[in-house]
Order: sequence, then C-alpha cells, then structure tokens
Amino acid sequence: MKDSPFYQEGRIVRLGKPQEEHLRRLEREFPLVLPEMIASKLAESLVAEQNSLLRDQVNLDGTIKELNEISSSIERFQSLEAETNELRTAIEGLNESLPKMQSELESLRQKQAVTRTKLVEAQNAGTLKRILKLYNPQKFRNKLIS
Repeated sequence: MKDSPFYQEGRIVRLGKPQEEHLRRLEREFPLVLPEMIASKLAESLVAEQNSLLRDQVNLDGTIKELNEISSSIERFQSLEAETNELRTAIEGLNESLPKMQSELESLRQKQAVTRTKLVEAQNAGTLKRILKLYNPQKFRNKLIS
C-alpha cells in the first residue's frame, strides 16, 4: 500500500477517530492515511513552491529595476541627443549669419572712420567753412556715440 500512488498523494484517508493503539500503529506504518499527516506532507510541497516563487519574484524585481534603469538611461540619452541636434542647428544658423554680420561690422567701421574724419575736419574748420559745408561737430560726436 505504501508504494501506491494514491497513498503517496494522500488520497487514502482514515476517517473517524481510531483507538490509541491503532492510531500509534498508523502513525508508525501508514502516516499518510491520517488527515493531519496528509496536510503536513501537502504543505511541504506548497511551502517549497512558495519559496521558489518568492525567489523568482526577487529575481524578477531585480530585473525590473535594471530595466527601469536602462529605460531611464535611454530617455536621458534621447533627451541629450535632441538637445545636441538643437544646438547643432543653432550653430549652423549662426555660422550662416556670421559672414553677413562681419560684412555689416566692416561697413559700420568704415562709416565710423568717415565720421571721425569729418569730426576732426569740422573741429579744425573755421566758422565760414562749417557754415558752407554744413559741419556740425556736435552732430558728428553724437553719431560716433550712438
């Protein structure tokens, strides 16, 4: 009977309350017919399965944490990549406008040089020359300041 799969799986149950002598014999020879012993044996496999599931859960929690860190790193990378692209576009725009700005700067320097020459000439000119050529030193100074 001990080799029977029914016995091993706890499917043979002794019902009722046996006499003390018979109970001791069952506990010694056929413990898996007593409900308490069947429950204990079945609980062992359930506890082992529960422990296995808990270990699996710990492993999965670690994997989830690693995946969340990877996901966060990917998001940071994508954000930095987008920022890099924006900066690259801004630099390209500045590089395109640089020659125009340099040209404007050179033009302003030339106008400033002409205005300085006129200011010196106006300051050195006499009253008659200032009137005839419409030189106004104050006007030239204001033009240089602005």
